[in-house]
Amino acid sequence: MEAQGKKRGKTLFSFFKPSASATATPTPTPINEVIAENPSNVDVEIVENQCVEPISKVQRVEIDLNTLERDPGIRIPIWQHPVNLRDDIRRAYIKMGPYQPKLAEYPRTIYGSQTQPRRFQYSWFEKFRWLEYSPSIVEE
Repeated sequence: MEAQGKKRGKTLFSFFKPSASATATPTPTPINEVIAENPSNVDVEIVENQCVEPISKVQRVEIDLNTLERDPGIRIPIWQHPVNLRDDIRRAYIKMGPYQPKLAEYPRTIYGSQTQPRRFQYSWFEKFRWLEYSPSIVEE
């Protein structure tokens, strides 16, 4: 039984021992010696008194969030705004809520082959709070 308890084999540490070839590290050649060996192969141009223009920074565009167009038919799509302002503009639209104008009478429109015209109902805003209406995109 003792022979079965003492199994000889590789241990976990034997897999991670450095091999003899890995311990012998080559000595690096100093850079100065490499440059000194071939000085004639290097072409160096020295440029003096060259006018360097400073890099101009990108102008920061500011948009007044209070003057954003509420009408979804007229307003500029969010993807057309500058990238760094899109999140602020999106939040401003969410804060303003859906555009739900109360008109005295909504225009009639004819859909498809229907002969009976239809019209938007203001009561739909109460039923569907996310609904928006654009009076600028009315087809007649």
